[in-house]
Amino acid sequence: MWRAAGAGHRGRHRRGGGIFALDRSTGQFLWATPFPFETPNWVLSDIDVKTGKTTINWDLVFKQPGEQHVICYWNTRSYWPTAYSPTTNSLYTSYVDNCRDLTLAGPAGRGGWKVVPRPGSDPNAVTGLAKINLSTGEIVRFDVGRTPGNGGMLATAGDLIFHGDMNRRFRAFDAATGKQLWETILGGNISVSTVTYAVRGKQYVAVMTGDNPKVPELSAEFPEMKTPRGNNAIYVFALP
Repeated sequence: MWRAAGAGHRGRHRRGGGIFALDRSTGQFLWATPFPFETPNWVLSDIDVKTGKTTINWDLVFKQPGEQHVICYWNTRSYWPTAYSPTTNSLYTSYVDNCRDLTLAGPAGRGGWKVVPRPGSDPNAVTGLAKINLSTGEIVRFDVGRTPGNGGMLATAGDLIFHGDMNRRFRAFDAATGKQLWETILGGNISVSTVTYAVRGKQYVAVMTGDNPKVPELSAEFPEMKTPRGNNAIYVFALP
């Protein structure tokens, strides 16, 4: 779940996938959208665009023992920090286009679940970063592919977005367009936090690499990705 405050708005995002924007002062509903994509397998079947009232997708509700449903989404952005830029009035977040394939226990045996891509999704575009305009809900996607991110998003006053992925790539993007501007390869999985700070007028970006509980889970889901283990370190870069 995330909350983002700025320019009079607040957002909330749950594991089921979906973004709701409310006025921070009054609580008035402004807009909502499925996230990262619209799908008939979404947990909701409708959102009233005037009130924000939601309707559960009853086609996906278990009604009999042994039923099976693919329900979207699951762990769309997990616990990884998002970032907000007042310059673009946009929220920046990573995402994985995943759903849950669930089976209820029944006469045939125990139930269970597994993580699956969204039905009909592009297998080469399962992961990505999103720039979400908090005034309109418009979504611009960038850095799309098959390498999930396990690190936080960072927006700077210089209109840069920093993000690192589990393939050890640490990148800078243009905040307005999402265009990649810079890349370096670190020693391990880029994990959770990325921060910026200044010393005597010089700006730095610091990022951490290392193991965490999500590494084996995502590595199993994307077996072509070779993420080295045990490379726990902090990297600091000076900005020009």
